[in-house]
Amino acid sequence: MAGQRFGDVWSYVRGSYLITAGYNGAMARETISGAACVAEPATYVVGAALALAALALWTRGRAPRGVAVVRAAGMAAILFIVFKLSFVRHDKHGVTAPFTAAAIALVLAPAMWGGLRRGGKAVLCAAIAVGFFAAAQAVALRQNYMPEHMRGASGRIASNFAAARRLATDGERGLSKSYRGARKTTMSENPLPWVEGSVDIYPYNQGVVIAYGMKYAPRPVFQSYSAYLPELAELNAAHLRGMEAPGTLFFNVATIDERFPAMDDGLSWPEILTRYDLQAKEGKFLVFKRAEAARSFSLVEKTRLEAAFGEWVELPEEARGGPVWAKVAVRPTGFNRVAAIFYKVPWVNMTVRTKSGEEKTYRLVTAIAANGFLLSPVVEDAAAFARLATKDWDALGEAGVEAVRFSVNDGDAMRYYEAQIGMELFGLDYPAQAQ
Repeated sequence: MAGQRFGDVWSYVRGSYLITAGYNGAMARETISGAACVAEPATYVVGAALALAALALWTRGRAPRGVAVVRAAGMAAILFIVFKLSFVRHDKHGVTAPFTAAAIALVLAPAMWGGLRRGGKAVLCAAIAVGFFAAAQAVALRQNYMPEHMRGASGRIASNFAAARRLATDGERGLSKSYRGARKTTMSENPLPWVEGSVDIYPYNQGVVIAYGMKYAPRPVFQSYSAYLPELAELNAAHLRGMEAPGTLFFNVATIDERFPAMDDGLSWPEILTRYDLQAKEGKFLVFKRAEAARSFSLVEKTRLEAAFGEWVELPEEARGGPVWAKVAVRPTGFNRVAAIFYKVPWVNMTVRTKSGEEKTYRLVTAIAANGFLLSPVVEDAAAFARLATKDWDALGEAGVEAVRFSVNDGDAMRYYEAQIGMELFGLDYPAQAQ
């Protein structure tokens, strides 16, 4: 129905696995501070345990042991997935767990109540009570977010009902009018030139090219912040080398979670610099056209260094004065791997000191860092990327990195990562584009 080939199912499954496998290391987040960051998931775990106990008491004597085990395992798997969904990225996503647990308890209660003895009913009531307490706790912890969110949700529901009513009375005219208005707003906020042929947009903002009605030809991982494993980043880079590469790129530098900018599709940056020609800057986007003949780039090894958490590492003179490509190997401990399965682990930060003397801390996606990224100069916006393309070192010189320091956002680094961090530095050489 969507025009996809049945033979691509395996690619879809593999891609979904990679997105899931890398989520913890790249997307973990903690915006709930203090004791609440522990209390909220702990409350959910207590509620989930009570719900599983109630299910076990209800199933006992009503089904064969194997069936009972399958039911319990299925419920436990659902509750565990909800736990990871809510608390690996512990921000607004944290509301998912308590409301899901409360909903599950309420749905199961009518079916289970009659089959439970007095003790089982008490356990079920406790599960429901803890679920509602957890939901109230989630709202209280997000009081600056939740009221707006709830108003937004009610507004969207009201808008959907209004749209359904207009569809019933006016046919598609009302919806078409709303759609045209939304497109007009999107285009006015994101001015782009109309281009023929296929286009892609970096790092996200896919709705912009869709609003313009251009021929959107997305890369395999179409939001750059999700290309957080080497395999995913390579899929996108290979796409630019292939026959289905888009004719035009609308390019901006932006990221999430205070990541180092080159973490997001950084492996594609040399491909863009050598396979596309910079044409113009429109609004916040650079416009690149596919070159008639691809140029080449090369990595020239400069040096290898060893770093330790909390200590500054000065880049040698041979690794300054031009684009520096780095491979940074931060190795997880066995404890890290186990903890990541059941919950999440502290993430690695990288503080850079530039030629200007400014120090700034960014999040490092360790899987991408090991595969390679542009360390220097620090490119934080589209204008800086344009200067990178034209090799305007006079403008970029102050953004050159002179020293780096690694740390973790929370806890003991040595518990989660090996003490030594390996660094390989390369000079990135490519032809300059015309200014």
